Amino acid sequence: MDHASVDFYQFQTIVSFTGIFIFGAITFLKSPGNRLNIAAAAFFICVSLWQLDLFIIRGAQSLEAANLSSRIFRPALIFVPVTLLSFAILLTKSRGKILLLEKIMYLTGVLGTVMCFTGIGFKPMVYKHGIGYTAQADLIYILIIITIASSLCGVFFALLRKYFSKDILSQEKKQLQYLMLGVTAGFVGAVINLLNIFGLKIFPIAGFLILVFFALIAYSVLTYDLMNIKELFQKTLMYILTAAIIVVIYSILNQMVFEHIGNNWYKTVLFSICTLFIVLGFEPTLKILDRITRKAFFISNYDFQVLLQHVLFRIRFLKDFEEIFAVASANVVNILKLKNSMFFFWDTCRECFVLYAARKDEEVCLSVRHPLFAYLSLKKELIYYKKLKDDMAYDMTLSKNYRELDVLEMTQLLKKYDAEICVPVLMNGEVKGIWIIGEKTSKAIFTREEINWIKNIAAQISIIIENITLYSQLLKSERFAMLGKMSAAVAHEIRNPLTGLNGFVQMINADRGNSEALNKFLKIAPGEFKRLGKLTDNLLALSRTTALRQEEKDLTKIIDETLELTSHLLRDRNISIVVNYLPVPKVSVETEQIKQLVLNIIINASQAMEKGGSLDITVNEGEISDKNYVIAAFSDSGPGINEGILGRIFEPFFTTKAEGTGLGLAISRNIMEAHGGLISAENNMVRGCTVRLFFPVSE
Repeated sequence: MDHASVDFYQFQTIVSFTGIFIFGAITFLKSPGNRLNIAAAAFFICVSLWQLDLFIIRGAQSLEAANLSSRIFRPALIFVPVTLLSFAILLTKSRGKILLLEKIMYLTGVLGTVMCFTGIGFKPMVYKHGIGYTAQADLIYILIIITIASSLCGVFFALLRKYFSKDILSQEKKQLQYLMLGVTAGFVGAVINLLNIFGLKIFPIAGFLILVFFALIAYSVLTYDLMNIKELFQKTLMYILTAAIIVVIYSILNQMVFEHIGNNWYKTVLFSICTLFIVLGFEPTLKILDRITRKAFFISNYDFQVLLQHVLFRIRFLKDFEEIFAVASANVVNILKLKNSMFFFWDTCRECFVLYAARKDEEVCLSVRHPLFAYLSLKKELIYYKKLKDDMAYDMTLSKNYRELDVLEMTQLLKKYDAEICVPVLMNGEVKGIWIIGEKTSKAIFTREEINWIKNIAAQISIIIENITLYSQLLKSERFAMLGKMSAAVAHEIRNPLTGLNGFVQMINADRGNSEALNKFLKIAPGEFKRLGKLTDNLLALSRTTALRQEEKDLTKIIDETLELTSHLLRDRNISIVVNYLPVPKVSVETEQIKQLVLNIIINASQAMEKGGSLDITVNEGEISDKNYVIAAFSDSGPGINEGILGRIFEPFFTTKAEGTGLGLAISRNIMEAHGGLISAENNMVRGCTVRLFFPVSE
């Protein structure tokens, strides 16, 4: 009997079998506890076994082999339309009489399987030249055709009813479009294959149509999990290449080694050792092929890492939560072309999740007991609106905690804000906020790269907010600690003059005729009262919170006016002034406060140069962290500051001077911070110290 060798028909059926079987495995392994994925995987496996049957029959060497293969694998074909119907019913959440049709189809499938195994209604295969063995139009095939027609009617009824329903999402519509397109392609492929029964040789494209069908089906099943069609093909190619590499290795070993070993025991040991090395190299090989095939399939239109830095650059220096959320939302909406983006974030004072959105008609404050927050607190991962509904409907592994949540309340909230994706904002492992992201204006689905990018931004926002919170807590604790130090220092500063004055009062009270003590008291008391008054003024300056009366001023003129006030002091101390003013923009300041600040710095510098010296004053413009400043630098030629105390000189009441209060530089820092600026001090490389003032330039 004339048989064709492996021809195009066999090639396309074995390719279809391999690809569809892998699709089925990926679908099942992705979520083995999900009823929808189980139904889809069962459907895939049935069709893949049907394709394997066609491959085996085509290459069968005898009629008996062809009949045996047909009787074993034909039940897979019988259950193809039934499993497709079950998948469509689950996907569309259909109810009513269509469920009765599903039960009838399953009973028909069981009946057909029994007929195959018992041989009832089975006609032997016939050999046709140029085609090979083909089935005859027996009772079982007639039953299959009836099942296919009935199931397809049920499938299209369920899909179309869902497609034209009022509450369908745009993503669900996209899913159903792919599914209907796939079913149509698969139907054409199946018809072409079945026509072989009647001797019509039009099969060459049937297997590929089946493969296209399942690619589209897989895409529709997994679209909300973002395993798009490119990824499915990438995974398929990766596994096929891995299998090919293993086959090539064994073929080479067989020809070069195994055929030359006569002892079967030695051959088995060597075979086991080679298999062990192949198994050890399996995972690294998969990783290498994954990288290679990803580069071939996924060429990004833009660099998500650059875009991540682009967004982070705009939010990393922000201190206000609302501003962070607004800037992040605006950038993501602009980059991904979204309809909307908003945040719910925990408000400690109000004890609820407050809505932060660019446009909101009302203040929204959701309780922590809202089921959406309870759900995310359990999951702690990104969720999709459609996936949320599907999980509740299909996932058999969900715990009782999930089952007790009010799904309707969750979906109503998400639908109200047109949510496509919800991203938890975690702090210390707890959900402190939810980032709600709407659909794209193009209605396209989110790619895996886009989702990973969104997750990265959410993680960075969490870190930034956590840092702000920790900094606030640290600042608060430092303020309490500083309050304790200040209280002790103030008490010490006040106690000394009060103790002395109290001693004089007691002495005079005990001996009212002691004129010498009275005169001494009257001589010392004004100075002590003046000292207490100065201390009070400095404390008020240190704690001043009144609004600044700022004006646009030339900083160099303020410095020159202050130098005139101190010119006699500097001459008496034999200190020369060297100024170097570069052209700089005006700065927004309260003149009197800046004069006081400059005066403090000049006096400190003059006190450091007891035997005279020089004070160099430079004014120029510079940039720090991408922000422009006018910088005034005061460099003295004194001995400098001890490195051990350099970091403490701006602390209130810290001083190394016998007569100092330790408030001058602390007040200076407060003044600069009130102006949005900075102050720093450092020792020069050769001699002396430099104090720098950084004034922000108005944009």
